[in-house]
Amino acid sequence: MLTRYLPAELDQIQSKGSTASKAGSLAGLHEKRKETLSQFFTPDWLVRFIWQAISPAFDRDDGRYRLLDNSIGNAGMFRYADPKRFHLCGLDVDGQLVEMVSEILDGNGYMFDLVHAGMESVALVKFSAALINPPFSIPLSSPFLNAYPGVTHYGKYGPDTSAVSHEYALAQALNHSDIVAAVVPASTQAIVKQSPVMAGRLRAVFDLPSYAFKEENVESVSTVLMVFGRRLQGPAVNAPESIRITTGSINENTISPALFQLSCRSVEELGHSRNPISVIGVEESKPVITTPATGDNTVMLKRAGRWIKLDFFDGATEGRVKNALYRSRMYSDHLHKYPAKTRYAGQFQLNLDVISMQDDSLKALSSVCNVIRSAGGEPVINRQLIYGIKSIIVENKKMGIPFGRTIFRKGTPEFKATANKMALINRAQKGAAVSKNEAVTAKRIDAGFIVQTGRGEFACDHDTFFTLFTPEKTVVDAGYWEEVYPPIKKVFPKEIDRLKAKASLLGIDQWLTWDYQLEDLCELAFKPKGAICGWQMALGKSRLALSLALLLNGKSLLVLKSRLVPEMANELKSLGVTDYKVIKTLSDTKQLGKVNIISYERLKMAIDPRFPKLTLAKFLRKKIKNVLCDEGGLLANHFSQQTRAVWALGAKRRYILDGTPSPNYPREMQNLAAFVAGQERAYQPYSMNGGFIEKRLFNGAEFQPTGRDEFTRRYVTLEWATNEFLDSHERGAKREVPKIKAAFLQDYRAWVAPMIKRRVQQEPAVSRYVKFPVPTLCNPIEVDWDMDHLLLYVKTAEEFANWYKQYAKERGEEGKALNLTMILARLEACFKAANVPSAVSGFGRGFQSLTSKEKVCLDLIESEINKGLRPIAFAKNPVVLRRLSEELRKRNITNLVFTGEETIAKRTTKLNERIRNGSDQVMLASLGVTQDGLNLPMLNSVIFYNRSYKSREEFQAIYRLIRPQQKSEVSCHFLHLKGSIDEYMGQLIKWKTLASEAGLDYGEQADDDDFVHFDAFVYRFINSIPELKERIDALKRLAA
Repeated sequence: MLTRYLPAELDQIQSKGSTASKAGSLAGLHEKRKETLSQFFTPDWLVRFIWQAISPAFDRDDGRYRLLDNSIGNAGMFRYADPKRFHLCGLDVDGQLVEMVSEILDGNGYMFDLVHAGMESVALVKFSAALINPPFSIPLSSPFLNAYPGVTHYGKYGPDTSAVSHEYALAQALNHSDIVAAVVPASTQAIVKQSPVMAGRLRAVFDLPSYAFKEENVESVSTVLMVFGRRLQGPAVNAPESIRITTGSINENTISPALFQLSCRSVEELGHSRNPISVIGVEESKPVITTPATGDNTVMLKRAGRWIKLDFFDGATEGRVKNALYRSRMYSDHLHKYPAKTRYAGQFQLNLDVISMQDDSLKALSSVCNVIRSAGGEPVINRQLIYGIKSIIVENKKMGIPFGRTIFRKGTPEFKATANKMALINRAQKGAAVSKNEAVTAKRIDAGFIVQTGRGEFACDHDTFFTLFTPEKTVVDAGYWEEVYPPIKKVFPKEIDRLKAKASLLGIDQWLTWDYQLEDLCELAFKPKGAICGWQMALGKSRLALSLALLLNGKSLLVLKSRLVPEMANELKSLGVTDYKVIKTLSDTKQLGKVNIISYERLKMAIDPRFPKLTLAKFLRKKIKNVLCDEGGLLANHFSQQTRAVWALGAKRRYILDGTPSPNYPREMQNLAAFVAGQERAYQPYSMNGGFIEKRLFNGAEFQPTGRDEFTRRYVTLEWATNEFLDSHERGAKREVPKIKAAFLQDYRAWVAPMIKRRVQQEPAVSRYVKFPVPTLCNPIEVDWDMDHLLLYVKTAEEFANWYKQYAKERGEEGKALNLTMILARLEACFKAANVPSAVSGFGRGFQSLTSKEKVCLDLIESEINKGLRPIAFAKNPVVLRRLSEELRKRNITNLVFTGEETIAKRTTKLNERIRNGSDQVMLASLGVTQDGLNLPMLNSVIFYNRSYKSREEFQAIYRLIRPQQKSEVSCHFLHLKGSIDEYMGQLIKWKTLASEAGLDYGEQADDDDFVHFDAFVYRFINSIPELKERIDALKRLAA
């Protein structure tokens, strides 16, 4: 027989939820939850049932048990707790409620510990049992959350810093209690099933009536009571689930059944604790200064890396000086997130990079000394500190100077234009107005144009100019080359001449015979930390890489794709270089050559399967001074094993060689810049995981942004993004436009100018020696559907549409972001239905006949051959290529299928025999195996059967043909099924290409209003289905 012990006056306390008005809409529900703290008290009949179920576990008459409620409310869960046997512990975010409950418990003889805090901000000891009815669906965000798999997620403060209140409350209670009785939403059962630990402790699941909380102003809610016990031991582990777990529905009249092996420990067994609940985030005071008091006020200023280290000889002086320099402690909050290592407002007075950014660095150092003197210290500057500051200033000058650069400008340097309307040219300049049809003269500058009107000259940015003015017709098709940055030799002639002389002494000038090649080699070698060689394909990157490896001081490591290693070794032999080593095994690392070659695959490979983290990269660490990464754009993915292996080398100088270093999104450049130029430097102020440094930090670090946040603010165009994406720029969901923000486009170009040595095939310095054809990108060929194919596509598309709408709805209701990986995996079915219908499973009749797209592709191949051309057709799926090959043979057209289904050696042999040295009329290639290192100038026409999501993939495929040996004009054709996924993939590639060209090659960007975002892309795709159905009906009528 249960006895109620808590006084009835606790029942007089009303919850916030019971007194609040109902939300008027789904949007208002979130605000209502914040207002009420999702506070609803547990009805007495349910509490009585819980105590009936768990009371047998409190079987020691002489023992005291410690109970927990991590959202205690009015302490209703403890109504039946005997003050002589139970120690009550609880916490709640409602401070006023905690005070009221504490007063009542104190007056009724209870031993209790109640704390005003949220469950996310406490540290707990062990408890006999937890009885909880937590707030539902409140988002928790705190750096102090404990990590619970499947419950905590990536949040504002990093991994495992975000959770939903009821899920976290349950996980926390289970982690600290032998028994847990939890009233939670019915959906929580899915979380429990996914966790073997939770599921193994489950003893009962009782469905509650929908009206369970009617007294709390909740008419209907789907909830369950879940009871958990201690982890089972011995034979009980294998007991059938029907015995281990009791299930059923309960109401006011239900009597609790006996539960399977429910037991808990008493306080004596758990151990006594003076503070069963501790608020975390509050650090207990500890001595900060341990230097003894001596009266010696000398303060030594030394260099420690990129910081000033202060040595003290008197504790009192240390305290005064540090307080004067650091000024105040800074903390992140919901309004601003500081970098992890930014703790004090004045700490950057001791940062050598920030000091080097001041107008007079030595004067800035003197001001630091003045602060020390004002605090009673006597500063003494170590000579090495002065040398350190001067060396950093020199480093800044060398790393900060732009590479020599010539770019192509559309139009002419100066031209006439006519105003389309009356408008302001520039709001910041007085008189900067123009009337409709007024003739003006425009002069091009980096930021846009200088517009000369009858009222004067005014600056006008690029986008505004073309909105307001129409240039004269002769300008539209014109273009010219302009030198935006002179060669580095103009500023550092002695250093470049010294490098050129060394290159000649090594005989490098005998194989880098074109002027720009030797000039660029010396400019790259001039950079003390490293750089990116952004030469377009076919300009000689391989020989440049070898030359750079020889020219740099110390041992160099060339990292390549595996199939390029033999080619590079052969190149070294042909050039007469003997001091080189191809690294394949651990033994090869014991005696290195001047030039060393390894593949990315071997570099990341574990030496022993038992120790997966012990890689060749770890053995080479600090043995290599220079690392050169061919096709190094892959390092943009910082989480890949290849990237981690290259970073693990710890090389002093780092180079990337890639003609398309950031082909998809501008943000990819940040990780590459961090690799070759370092982080938090005057010339590269951004960082991947740290802060953003700037000149003003010397005066105070207030509101210093992280490197990622500042980079995003300037250059990344986002509609929205999760915290995980904002912190990493790779993981997590986002809605992103592949475009550099217009206001910071010039800033972006200036930032990359000292890091990327760019050359394009058409610029004068190159065309002086070799001519390259400019590939013609033809407008996509729109292909009509045939009926059977359209039927399959609509069926697949409708399945995707129905799934996506339901998935988006469910994730929205749960307050969670869409999983882009899952969407793309589902969307792959639509891609297959459009481009490889023969590979789609579940199609009743088996779709083996040729599609209209395959027929158009075959006809286009035959047409190109009849013109005397030798085409290459690209497709993603080898199935398509084999089908095309079979049909081409029927037309007596010889062809080679080139895919990754064969080994590199085998397919290369076929390529040499049948294409390079043979007479096969067409090559059929999968995109994945033709991206790098494959020269095909004997082919002269490109056909893309399907599009790629990656612009790099298409760009590299095209430029396999664009070589100095190419004698023909090269045309590129794209096949799009009308209304299909092809059209949207084509748009994505176009925008990515424009963004890359705008940043690297000073191209023109598109207007973001025209960009179809991914979700809009999906919905437009879904909405196109009715139109496709109409087309099916029309085809059926024609067939009849």
